[in-house]
Amino acid sequence: MEREKLEKSLKDAGIKFFWVEKEELFQKIKDVVDEKRVFVSPTLKIDLGTYSPVQEAEVGIFEAMALCESTGTMLVEGEELASLVPPISLAILMEKNIRKDLSDIIDIIKENPEKPFAFITGPSRTADIEKQVVIPAHGPKELILLIVKI
Repeated sequence: MEREKLEKSLKDAGIKFFWVEKEELFQKIKDVVDEKRVFVSPTLKIDLGTYSPVQEAEVGIFEAMALCESTGTMLVEGEELASLVPPISLAILMEKNIRKDLSDIIDIIKENPEKPFAFITGPSRTADIEKQVVIPAHGPKELILLIVKI
C-alpha cells in the first residue's frame, strides 16, 4: 500500500479520513458522533448507548468491506442502510482490507455472488443544473472513514 497515494485518492473523493489504532477506535467513533442521533449497522457490535431508526439518524455507522487505494472507492454490502440514508456516513475499515485497484475489489464480489454490493466514492455530486456542482446530489452529504491500523 502506498499511503500517500491512498490519502490523495480519499481527499480527491471528498472523504474525511483518520488513521486510528484499534484501541482508539471506540473513542474516535464517540468523538465523531458527539451526541448526534445514530444508526449502527446490525452487522457491527458497537454499543453507544442509544440509537435512532435509520430514517431519523444523523450519523450512520457501518463497516466497509474493502477500499481501493487508487480511487478511494469503498466496497460495502448493498443492503447497508447506514451508508445510504443518514446525512453523515461513518465507515470503519480494517487497514488489511485496502486493495491496490478495482480489479482486486471485483475479485471479492466474484467470490460472493449471492451478496448485493455497492461502491461508494465520497458524497455524490452533480453539475447537471447550470454547470454548478451540487454536493450531495443524493445520499449522505459527508463521508468519514476510520482506517483501523493493524
